[in-house]
Amino acid sequence: MSKSVLNKKKSLKGNVTKIKDKVKDKLNGAEIQLYSKKFEQFSEDLSKIFDNILSNCEDEETDKFIEEQLSIQEDIDEIWVSINSQLIKPNSDTMSQHSNGENVKLPKLLLPSFNGNIQDWLSFSDLFKASVHNNENLTGSMKLQYLKGLLTGDASRVIQSITISDANYLTAWTLLEDRFSNKKDQVFAHLKRFMSIPALQSDSASSVLNLIDTTYECVRSLQTLGNEVEPFAEVMFVYMLLQKLDASSKLWFEREFNKSKEIPSLKELLDFLKNYARTSQSSRTSTNLKGQKTDVVISCLNGASVRVKTQLKTDISNRKGDYIKKNRLSCGA
Repeated sequence: MSKSVLNKKKSLKGNVTKIKDKVKDKLNGAEIQLYSKKFEQFSEDLSKIFDNILSNCEDEETDKFIEEQLSIQEDIDEIWVSINSQLIKPNSDTMSQHSNGENVKLPKLLLPSFNGNIQDWLSFSDLFKASVHNNENLTGSMKLQYLKGLLTGDASRVIQSITISDANYLTAWTLLEDRFSNKKDQVFAHLKRFMSIPALQSDSASSVLNLIDTTYECVRSLQTLGNEVEPFAEVMFVYMLLQKLDASSKLWFEREFNKSKEIPSLKELLDFLKNYARTSQSSRTSTNLKGQKTDVVISCLNGASVRVKTQLKTDISNRKGDYIKKNRLSCGA
């Protein structure tokens, strides 16, 4: 793995920690805007850096880097929550207007919307609770106004008939929890997502890595819901994941595991796919280089020089000798 990507990881981690401490203090409008942009950049950088790391790290390092990624993501989420909590601190005029039943414009929240996809409920619920639901500075009507503003699609229709008032907020929140907090439905939704992963149509590294990432996400979501992947369930995951592979990756899988009659673990299969994606990516890069042309300068004894346009796939010294013989040049190496 390149030293530069590890330096980028270290730099990102340091910057996130620094900003996380700063946003705990009272911020003015300009600072909130600045740190909001920082938050967006952190999230983007985190994804790029760890995609690179997980594609190139050794098998035994995978779990360590995944844990580190999750830890940095938690710190980034804390920045998000801290910024939002300052964005939505109401002044006395706003509080008075809401107490009188007026629907005033509140500061915009940096929270994701929720469209009713049950797979997204847990993350939405956790962030909304941290920023709004548990915020004692907000009235019930303010919380309900924020909630309605973040809901779209099926989720929005669940509480669309509820008018904004202090008393109605808990009613609206309870309706949403009753609809989307069903543990059985959430578990089945994540299993359905896993089973719906598109089968590989080719051995492209990006497709294989997407397969790995989605599998990890589904397994982690199930664990969050209190469902560890037990031995037999793990066999089912391995079997279903194998059905997603294309002919080439299946062939390499058989070559890798045909020495043992034991069923590989899910981790072993994912590690194999990670290495397979890395090899495939390196192979394509090497193939592209072979077709490139380069200039070779041949210096002659008479002081002249000849520039030769040549292919990379043949040894340069051999090509140089061939060119000299063919053109009867009196040249030196």
